[in-house]
Amino acid sequence: MSTSVDSREIVINMMCIEKGIVPFLGVEMKHVAATLRNMSDEDRRVTVRKFRKILKKAIRHEAASWHDMGSDHYYDRIEKLRSNAGLGGKCLGVTSKKLSIRQQSLRRTLVSRYLTAIAMETE
Repeated sequence: MSTSVDSREIVINMMCIEKGIVPFLGVEMKHVAATLRNMSDEDRRVTVRKFRKILKKAIRHEAASWHDMGSDHYYDRIEKLRSNAGLGGKCLGVTSKKLSIRQQSLRRTLVSRYLTAIAMETE
C-alpha cells in the first residue's frame, strides 16, 4: 500500500465511516483486523454484518454493469463473484475458512467501486 492518500480514498473512507464500517483504503489489512479486534464483540459483529451487506450490494452492482439485470448471465456473474469473494457455500460460524489475500482484495475492490459509484451519483 502507498503511504499517500488521494482524495478518492478520503471520500471512500468517509463513506465507510458514515455507513458504519471500518475504513479500508490506504491502509493495510492488518490495520483493519486490529481495528476490528479492538471493538467489543457486539460492535464487531454489527460492523462485519454491515460490510457484508454492502459487499452483497456491490456484487449485484458489479454484475449489473456487465449484464442486463435479471438475465441468466447476470445471475451467473453474481454467483461467480460471490464465490470468488468467499461468500459461496453454506459455511457458517466457526467452520468458516479464513479469507485468502485474493478474496480480501476482491472484497475491497468491489466495495470501493460500489461506494465510488454511489458518491458519483450524489454529486
